[in-house]
Parts: sequence; C-alpha cells; structure tokens
Amino acid sequence: MPQDVRLSFVAETVAEEIGFALTVRGVAAVIVEQRVREVAAQLGITSLLGRPVSALSAGEATLVSLGGALICRPVLLLVDEPLAELDTEARDRVLRVLDRLAHEAGVCVVVAEHNSREFETIADAWLVLDRHRARMLPPGDQPPNRVGDRSVPSRNARAGHRPSPGSESEAGLRAAVPFAGKPLAGIRGLTVRHGDRTVVDAVSLELAAGEIVALEGRNGAGKSSLLNALALPSTRGTVIVAGQDVSAMHRRNRRRAVALVPENFDDLFFATTVADECRRSDRSTRRRAGRRAGFAPGSTAGTFARLLGHDSAAAAPLLERHPRDLSAGQRLCLAIAIQLADTPALLLVDEPTRGLDAAARSLVGTALERASSRESAVLFATHDHDFSRFFATRTLHLEAGCLSAELYIGAGASGAASAVGTPGPDKPVTP
Repeated sequence: MPQDVRLSFVAETVAEEIGFALTVRGVAAVIVEQRVREVAAQLGITSLLGRPVSALSAGEATLVSLGGALICRPVLLLVDEPLAELDTEARDRVLRVLDRLAHEAGVCVVVAEHNSREFETIADAWLVLDRHRARMLPPGDQPPNRVGDRSVPSRNARAGHRPSPGSESEAGLRAAVPFAGKPLAGIRGLTVRHGDRTVVDAVSLELAAGEIVALEGRNGAGKSSLLNALALPSTRGTVIVAGQDVSAMHRRNRRRAVALVPENFDDLFFATTVADECRRSDRSTRRRAGRRAGFAPGSTAGTFARLLGHDSAAAAPLLERHPRDLSAGQRLCLAIAIQLADTPALLLVDEPTRGLDAAARSLVGTALERASSRESAVLFATHDHDFSRFFATRTLHLEAGCLSAELYIGAGASGAASAVGTPGPDKPVTP
C-alpha cells in the first residue's frame, strides 16, 4: 500500500477499486462482491462502495487503498504511512485491522510510519532507519514520535511559559487572553455541493489577523472542500477578506486576498531548481525583478529562507537543488513561500503534516507561525491533533459539513479569536 494512494487507483468506483485484484484474476463476480463487502465492513467504508474514487477525501482514499491491498488476503503486507490522512476513529479501526491480520491471521505486516506512538500496543519489533541503515531497537525501546519531542518551542514557550506536552494546559482547555488582531476575514453562510451531496453546509466564521486556526474533522467531513471554496468562492458575499468580496475579484488580485497550499503541494512545482521556482513565482507577481532578486526581502527565495529560519548563506545551497530533492518539510515550506509571493491576507494549508516526522512537523509549524502576521492569518486543515494543540491559536471542528459550535484555544496561542471574550478554564467558546 503506497503513501500516495491515489496514484495506484485504476477503477472508477470504490467497489471496483477494492475488488480489482480479484477481478483481473478471473474470480467469479459473486465472490468478488462478497469479499469486497467483507473488507469494506472491516474498514467501516461500506457506505462508500458506490462512490467514484475521484470523489473521496484523502482519508477515505487511504482506507479504500488498504481495502484493495487486503482483498487477496496477502501473507506479507507492506504499508506506507497508513495513518497519515485518517481521523481518530479511522486510525483506531485501521490499527485493529492490522493487529488482527498480524496476530490472528498470521500475516507479516511491515509498516513505515513516523508516528510510532499509536503502534506501541501492537508492534512486535521496531526497525529504525538511520543514515540509510536499518537497526533493530532493543526490546522495550521506543522511537521518538511526538511533536513535543522537538527542540523548537511554541510561541508560548518562547514567551517563557511553555506548557508541558500532554498536560491539560498544553491540550488547550484553559482560559485565554483575548486576541488583539484586527478582524480580517468573514465567511457568511458558505455552502458547497458535490452533485446531490452537501459537503459544506452554511458555514460562517470570523478570522482575525495574526491567527493560526486549525480545522479538524473526520474523513469526508468537508475540510478540503471548505478550503477550496474559500480560495475560489462561487457565490458573492460568502467570503470577505480585508473588506473585499473574494468572488468578485479578478483572479490575479484574488491571490492578494487568499492563497491555498493544496494537499498535493508538489503540483505547484514546475521548474528544475528551487531558484528557478522562486524566480518564476516572482515573475508571476509582475513586480520589478530588480527589487526581488536573490534573497531580497519580499522575494520568494527570501520568504523561503525566512520560513526555514535560515540566513541567505545557509539557504543558498538549497536553491540549486531540484524541488523534489528537498526534504518533505522543506518542499512544503517552498510551496508556502510560492503561495505567499502575493502577500495574501489569508493563507490556507491543507494537511500540512502529512507524511512528516517530528522534526519536519516542527519545521512546518514554525513556518506557519512565521507566515502569520499582524496583517494576515493562517487556516489549516489537519487530522494531527497534537500539531493543532501545539501551534494553533484555536481549533475548529467540522462535522458532516457543519462547523461545530465548540472550539478550544490552543497551546500555541498568544491570544484567542477576535471578539470571543475570555472563556473560563475548560470552557468552550463559540466562533
């Protein structure tokens, strides 16, 4: 089962995709259908069987890919980052399936995973890749696995009051100082439909300058659809950023209001070197190249270096690399820098921690902090609750296309949302 599961899809519907391996072997259709339903029930995706694979969320696509791998009852199952796109319920379901496969069905399961914590209760052995060498950890040893196991402190930590990872305070269920940022964006009754399905249902939301807001929710809750609709609203009056109706703006001016870093951010890269990508991005803004050459302030290369926390000397070698030769965290920072070329007021990022280890999550989280400012805000969709708790100023929850009335102030906050007031300890506030 590959990490980028969509690249392996060959069929049109979920049922056809899961059963494909049996179908091409000439297995009778009635047996294929029975096995597909068994596997779908195991993974909790029976309701998806009739859906086109193109309409799946990232997490749903992961579960379908796993179903396609299980349909032939393999004796050796290789799984690459199976939990990266899953909500908590789906993670637990996949872990139970992998546990049963290994310890009841006798399948040898090999999982490549950055987040080892969730495998602590089912893993029989740990192999750690270190400088291209694999080594077996002694019994009882665990590899580091949490965002909190990093050296870069959150904004509260830099202010001298870092909460302990895993504590009640770090979880964000605490009183918060009212946010001082000015109102920046207003979303009013935003609705998105895919065919006859309503995937985002009349969502309303206020964002303030300086905020880093996490958007969480189950697989298929509508998170990516909401971000896409914010970047490209089709209905006037639903998305107002910096006092302007985004749907009425020319596309060139729209990037100065809102920019989206998609989940598959590698699609933003076209050039053969990072330097060429940065120059291409600068040219697309139609600003005078002389003022934006090299690492000059405002240049894409300069923004890239700033997001990484590098000076020009440290960042210079990276400019000569192919974008896809950067680490995953560096590639995401480059994608963010490209989307920041027009200095948008609102930056949207879809699944920023997908496939990242603890060090890369720390790098990206700090980059999001640097991307927000007194004049801008960041909204990101994620399943990584630890990351949200550590870096977001607040967390919103989307369920079945509806924004939850509850939000909690995150540990990364130096403040809360505008106009929410100061909640008491452990008290949810309303967006």
